[in-house]
Amino acid sequence: MPDAKRELAGRKRAAAFMLSLDSETAAVLMTRLNEREVQMLSEEMTKLGELTGAEMEELLRDFNKKVGGDKVNVEPMIQDILERALGKEKARDLLDRIRRQSRETEPFRSLLPLEANQVATLIRGEHPQVIALVISHLEPGVAASLLKDMAEDLRYEVVKRIAATA
Repeated sequence: MPDAKRELAGRKRAAAFMLSLDSETAAVLMTRLNEREVQMLSEEMTKLGELTGAEMEELLRDFNKKVGGDKVNVEPMIQDILERALGKEKARDLLDRIRRQSRETEPFRSLLPLEANQVATLIRGEHPQVIALVISHLEPGVAASLLKDMAEDLRYEVVKRIAATA
């Protein structure tokens, strides 16, 4: 169908998306499917024939829109997938268990999406040891920005404590 614009939805859309990936990534995804799903997806991929650049571009643009551009909040997507696979109650239990484990192993994870000025507001007035602990768990760019904007005496105390823990 070179001239007519075809509607890519459902299985066709999944097949086209799979074909947009490199072979290695597509193969990894296929290992997550059961045999029936692999067969259905493979059949759809062979039925697609050739995809135009415009079709692929539209598919990827729609995907990018759906997942939110630069940053993706994956939690609702994970919840939806788990609910479909396990049912609401089992999905909720599994996610609760994962969240508890995450808080225990990554207590500062909730700070990662924050900008430096937001973290600065949270740590304002804290002891240099607390600030050092928080900064040591941030992305390097955010940590550098926080340190750069600190008063020199506070920065010295914080860096001294970070260095002592390294």
